[in-house]
Amino acid sequence: MGLFGGYRADRLIAEVRESGDPTSAKAKTALTRLQGLGQAAILPIVDALATSDKRETIAFVEALTPLINNRSFPLFAKVLAEQHPRAIASVAWALASSRNYSPNLLLDLLQNPAVAKPAVLDVIAAQKNRFNLRDLLNAAYQQDPNEKAALFRIAGELVDASSVDELISRVEGKDTIARTRLPAPPRCCPPCARTPT
Repeated sequence: MGLFGGYRADRLIAEVRESGDPTSAKAKTALTRLQGLGQAAILPIVDALATSDKRETIAFVEALTPLINNRSFPLFAKVLAEQHPRAIASVAWALASSRNYSPNLLLDLLQNPAVAKPAVLDVIAAQKNRFNLRDLLNAAYQQDPNEKAALFRIAGELVDASSVDELISRVEGKDTIARTRLPAPPRCCPPCARTPT
């Protein structure tokens, strides 16, 4: 679909803008057809987001969100590394709203030095319930101090009684920054079963 798909996407985006109201029947039809183009619509929508007004932004993010999956994720990762700040914020919003991709792709994305890490951390925070504590903690150890602190904070929101063994095993680790930032284990019902003998 390549070049032709991009041309069609540009035409449909123009129709949405020309309608004057992205919630109108004409704009909704164009947005539905835009989604039907699949991956060919992603980058044209991202380009449009850089100059969209508030109502158009909402409409384009809603069109973009269903297009996110494991196969299209690299296109979104590219945007987070290269694009206009408004486009980055809009793509992060779409990623935070979607459940159609593996959340561990976000942790992998933190390894890319070019990516907008605050945006990725915002998405991880929005998707926190899709992660397990061990994956978040392992990813945190590989980050710079600011990202490490943010991931430990997110991990702290996932801590429950089943996390005690995981946290205790990490308290004795070599990373002193990590030890000071580890979330506190939850309080057990007294007397605590973890009380040393």
